[in-house]
Amino acid sequence: MQQGALNELDRPHLSAVVLLGALATGCGGAVPASVVTPKDPTPLAKCDVAKSNARPLVTEWPASEKAHLESLVASQAVIVSYSGCEMRLLDSCRLPGTYGFQRTSISNDTIEITNADELYAKIPLGAAGLEGELSASGRLAIETTVVGQFRLEQDVEIPDTPACRSATHVISSISIGAFEMKSGGAMSGRAGVALGDAGAGVSSESRESSLKSSGNRAACSETTENPHPDCQSPLQVFLRPVSAGTRVATGTVPDEPPRPRPEARPQPRKPWDQPPADNSVTVRFEPPEGEEDQHWILLSQQGDVLCERLPCTRRVGNRAKMQVQLDAARKEDIRVFPVPDDLGYTPGRTVRAVPDHGGSNYLPSLITLGVGLGVGGGGLAMLLASNPGANEAESASEDGLCDRSDNGALCTVGALLTVGGGITALVGVTMLLVAGNQAPEGSLDITLLEDEDASLRLDLRPSGLSIAF
Repeated sequence: MQQGALNELDRPHLSAVVLLGALATGCGGAVPASVVTPKDPTPLAKCDVAKSNARPLVTEWPASEKAHLESLVASQAVIVSYSGCEMRLLDSCRLPGTYGFQRTSISNDTIEITNADELYAKIPLGAAGLEGELSASGRLAIETTVVGQFRLEQDVEIPDTPACRSATHVISSISIGAFEMKSGGAMSGRAGVALGDAGAGVSSESRESSLKSSGNRAACSETTENPHPDCQSPLQVFLRPVSAGTRVATGTVPDEPPRPRPEARPQPRKPWDQPPADNSVTVRFEPPEGEEDQHWILLSQQGDVLCERLPCTRRVGNRAKMQVQLDAARKEDIRVFPVPDDLGYTPGRTVRAVPDHGGSNYLPSLITLGVGLGVGGGGLAMLLASNPGANEAESASEDGLCDRSDNGALCTVGALLTVGGGITALVGVTMLLVAGNQAPEGSLDITLLEDEDASLRLDLRPSGLSIAF
């Protein structure tokens, strides 16, 4: 009885003793083994899991941070402090380095996210801000178009300085292109709803809406050796762990073995390629005099433009398969002047090649026509001079042109000259027509540019006297 009373009386004191013991333990005593630290109910626990993601997407990164990343890539190796759901650019930790663009095959991909675990695993940067949207729509999708990567081309050594001591990773590569993030669009639930006596199955589907985008996916197809301005948004970064005072080899994607570069195959030499100087003639291609303002070009046999405008100088071998061309808007006005297979000069010479229109053909044509008209006109005048009166001419037509003429010899000569002059004039007209309708292919007038005068030169060498002309 007394013991029970004692227990009742001392119970408040016992509680106080226990409380004081707990406070004393919290102030410096050992934590009992039975005490368990509760799990973090916040997104920080999911961010700890995301720390293992060495290839995070940066599509949800703020636009200002992505712009800052692009500016740093243009001038230095980029060092970051990465903690899973947060990545900070350490721009004060300046390291020499350049990123070279490597074009890849254009690839399109869609990354779908349907729950929070996938969200933190695939988009750790900015995942916390998307949880509400994912919960409301039930689905997030990121449609990406990748055209290539910026890759760090040098190894980096992290200095042990205050600005670099918080560095955790170096960005070794950045995939670029364009993207669009959408929400909804997937079947979020089904329900069977009875309508009257018949009943019907009704399904609900959320509408897909665009949340954000960067770049123009249609412009990505225009990327050549350099990224298109509308298709170079950072999409994903590839990280290499670093620490202050260490050297890290970069230039390859993490966990990806380096790809051996294929050996460059020698390209077969084309006939119009420039041969060595000791096996070619140097040709200065020039337009005809007075036609410098027209569009004269030098082409290969397959239509490759070797010189966009004359004059130009090239080394040319025999059988070069080239041609000088007068370009024109109308096809019938285009003129072609093939380079002859044999230039006619020894290697080492320098010559001038000028298109020859063949305009001198007009002069013989005009001379022939003039001679024909002159001879024919003189013969006709002789016929008229030897012709008798009209009545006599009528009777002469019965006996012959010159039978009743006052001067038969003059008449005969005049008739011959008239016929011969007419034929000659006809030949001259034909020659003019041919010269006026020039063929589309002409010839090149090739002449030597160097002085042909040989000079005697004597050189005294250790091996003896050398004589050259």
